[in-house]
Amino acid sequence: MGAPLAFAQGRTVRKAPLLVGTRYPTPGSYTGTALALVYREAFTRLGQEIQLVVLPGRRAEEMLTTGELDAELHRAKEYGDNRPTLRRVASPHFTDNFVAYATKPLVLQKGWDGLKNVPLNVDYVLGSAKTEKELKLRVPAAQLHAVRSIESGLQKLLAGNSDVFVQVESAVDSLLLKPEFKATPIRKVSVLEMADGYAYFSAKNQALAAPLAKVLDAMRKDGTTESLLKQAALEESV
Repeated sequence: MGAPLAFAQGRTVRKAPLLVGTRYPTPGSYTGTALALVYREAFTRLGQEIQLVVLPGRRAEEMLTTGELDAELHRAKEYGDNRPTLRRVASPHFTDNFVAYATKPLVLQKGWDGLKNVPLNVDYVLGSAKTEKELKLRVPAAQLHAVRSIESGLQKLLAGNSDVFVQVESAVDSLLLKPEFKATPIRKVSVLEMADGYAYFSAKNQALAAPLAKVLDAMRKDGTTESLLKQAALEESV
């Protein structure tokens, strides 16, 4: 199917696909597949095609700020607090948990403060803005390290080069079903926070935020979002 049609001054023109950034691949990640299914449906209802681009978090942030990306998916509600040129879509797509993973039977207090003043080396994925912010408030710099991918974080745990890896639950749990991680001792040791995930638009596309919010609300109410999340789980379990 070609790009959606629009009409201007009596002639038909084609609307270019929006370039939408995500840190989660599809296939290969429940989070990525769920986001792709939900947002392709949402933008289809708006008559707008999208092109999903998988990027490291820091790079996606830079490209959204400069307008090279039209939108980015699955950021925290407060992500835009110090990024005034970005516009958050008011309605979230789905809820996720920030979780601490380890290979050792650690006992941590629930919440982010469970990682405060503990003698542990903690990893997170570079470009995960909320995770970085919360950890830097609690974990000494010498004990805090950024890795370039979720896989790298899990591999460091298995190699004994870190004690804790922090990431959103949906992204890690789908990887733990893969053959290379399925039989490993990696486990959840603490839920740090439950949070909604949001889409953000660049400055030039802010007008799309309100219509997209209405569509996401409608998809939740009519059961579409729930069905698509089940479909993503099924696809990623194969």
